[in-house]
Amino acid sequence: RRIDLNRTRSYAELAAQSISLNPRGGKRVLWHEVGHHFEFSNPNYLKMALAYLTEKAEGDRSAIAHLSRFYENTSFGKDEVAIVDSLSSPYVGKVYGLKNAKDIHNANATEIFSSGFEYLANNRSGAISLINGDGLLEFVTGILKEVHG
Repeated sequence: RRIDLNRTRSYAELAAQSISLNPRGGKRVLWHEVGHHFEFSNPNYLKMALAYLTEKAEGDRSAIAHLSRFYENTSFGKDEVAIVDSLSSPYVGKVYGLKNAKDIHNANATEIFSSGFEYLANNRSGAISLINGDGLLEFVTGILKEVHG
């Protein structure tokens, strides 16, 4: 378990149990990466995040689209996909590890807790989520209350 502060790109890595941060990322990025480790810490959190995404996709477990569909002039790879949902940002619906699978429940990670933690640390993003009514903050804080209640 370590935090590396001298990276050009911030990311969380399950296998190494580490967080690498760009020093210019600030607390928003730190909490985003901590959110990834929260999800990594218990397989039930991933299951809950995937159930939440399925609900947002109105039960369609195959509602998957390439992230490049939502963002112009980006460098998202062909394997970077998200759930077509009603979240405040398409990136929040991003899932990892699907490859050719068509069912989101085959994913091995999401952006749900990472984005939720980030939104709790960033007033603007959190406000956009609340105004959008996507339920992300309520979902994440509900899980945190269960864990630490």
